[in-house]
Amino acid sequence: MSHRSLAAAWTAVAVVVLAPAFAAAQGTDAAEPPRTPWGAPDLQGVWDFRSITPMERPDDLAEQEFLTAEEAARLEQETVARNEELLNRPAVRTTATESVDTGENGAPGFYNNNVQIFQTPDTVALLNEMNHNVRVVPLDGRGTVDLPQWTGESRGHWEGDTLVVETTGFLRETSFASGRTDANLRLVERFTRVAPETLAYEATIDDPTVWTRPWTYQVPMRWNDQPLYEYACHEGNYGLYNILAGARAEEAAAGLEP
Repeated sequence: MSHRSLAAAWTAVAVVVLAPAFAAAQGTDAAEPPRTPWGAPDLQGVWDFRSITPMERPDDLAEQEFLTAEEAARLEQETVARNEELLNRPAVRTTATESVDTGENGAPGFYNNNVQIFQTPDTVALLNEMNHNVRVVPLDGRGTVDLPQWTGESRGHWEGDTLVVETTGFLRETSFASGRTDANLRLVERFTRVAPETLAYEATIDDPTVWTRPWTYQVPMRWNDQPLYEYACHEGNYGLYNILAGARAEEAAAGLEP
């Protein structure tokens, strides 16, 4: 991912066509959310927003609002099978600027799709796993300072039990929707804990120089009991080898069998 895509990196997640499950979670499990010591809904933790549903509706589903259970199961199985194939395929060498995951075999369906939320009475921080960038969102009503940034300038407030985050002030180079957006991009996000392990995420994207009207998508984020690990690339894939080499050296020094 290039630096120019950081501003909208973690919001560029898949549109959920399988909305009946999301609606059911809201309708049946929307109990009183857990609360922080200062009384706000507790949204803290690691949340997984991966989805096998593409951002844009495929042409062959243009007239179909939802997938059937059978279609969803088939799509999921195809994705699992494709990822398994990619995992076990032989090594592939590429030249500079090329990607090993492009071409006839396609690319993995999802990875690094987690966000960790931290809260204080007057601030929310959103730490994205991909590229480990963080957005700090004030909740104290302060105004913006009109300083364009890669991730824009975010301000938040509570509407009932929903955290609303409005972000403007993106740099014109900010990449979203294949680089079509510009400095007029306005992003409004809503976070609602609708069940102990489900965080409803809704995003409304508005850029009058790109679209004729704002558009909205929803994603049910799932609780992840694992911590975020460092997001980093290994040059030449030697990272694991080097880690194990150090451990083997320690074992040899201690007279242990490998």
